[in-house]
Amino acid sequence: MRGVEPSKRHTLALSEFDELRDGEELTVIADHYPAQLTQSIRKNKET
Repeated sequence: MRGVEPSKRHTLALSEFDELRDGEELTVIADHYPAQLTQSIRKNKET
């Protein structure tokens, strides 16, 4: 995602997460703990 504009990265990551099928995984590699992204994924998972 380094080539993606920073303001669009979370939206793209969430979109990719939503596209996962059972048994698939999304690996996030960041130079920091992606707290906001993690929180958004958890929130989306609850709905």
